[in-house]
Amino acid sequence: MHEGYFKTKNSVTDEYNFRFAAVTDLDQLSRVTESKKPLFKSILLTGIITKDPSSEKYSIEFEDTRTLTSQHNEAGRGMELSELTLYDDRLLAFDDRTGSVFEILSKNNGASSFVVPRFVITEGSGDTDKGMKWEWAAVKNGELYMGSMGKEYTNSDGSIANTNNLWVDILSPRGELRRLDWAERYNFVRAQLGASPPGYCIHEAILWSSHMHKWVFVPRRISSEVYDENTD
Repeated sequence: MHEGYFKTKNSVTDEYNFRFAAVTDLDQLSRVTESKKPLFKSILLTGIITKDPSSEKYSIEFEDTRTLTSQHNEAGRGMELSELTLYDDRLLAFDDRTGSVFEILSKNNGASSFVVPRFVITEGSGDTDKGMKWEWAAVKNGELYMGSMGKEYTNSDGSIANTNNLWVDILSPRGELRRLDWAERYNFVRAQLGASPPGYCIHEAILWSSHMHKWVFVPRRISSEVYDENTD
């Protein structure tokens, strides 16, 4: 496979200007309805963050959006990209419906972008045909950690159906994959927040800090009550 070419250092124009990118998770709106064949899209937004050297204020300049499309889908849904990260000089995006890990590539001398599926990873220990519901990714010690919401999948009565979303997948630069049950870590954070069972936490922002040598959790939802789809 080709070498990656999205280098972190290239995103720093100077000490005041930093390039960034974001992708959308459009949920069911990702389907391209005017296409005769199943086709799904996500929007890529790039821009520059500029720090004012005379103050602590920042400004953002957005660039033209780009549309990323793919036919890959699960049960008629796809390209619901919930995370974007740089790993091994590759710009990777994660589909929380199919479990696909896409690489975003450039064409036309960088004027446009397209996606290529590099991996399709199933949830839990891997012995299922359901794609992993990606929510976050982080680089630690040269490996890519990829995870889900850190909450058990529950039935309508609140009982636990499975714990597949408490696993993480770890990718090496050689493309080797291993799986790790992260229930103990998720439950530790959950307990500190007063959300032990029947409560719950939902995560979409977990990163490894190479400066603090610690995992950083920023939960999206915290509840001391049993999960209910409507009240959630």
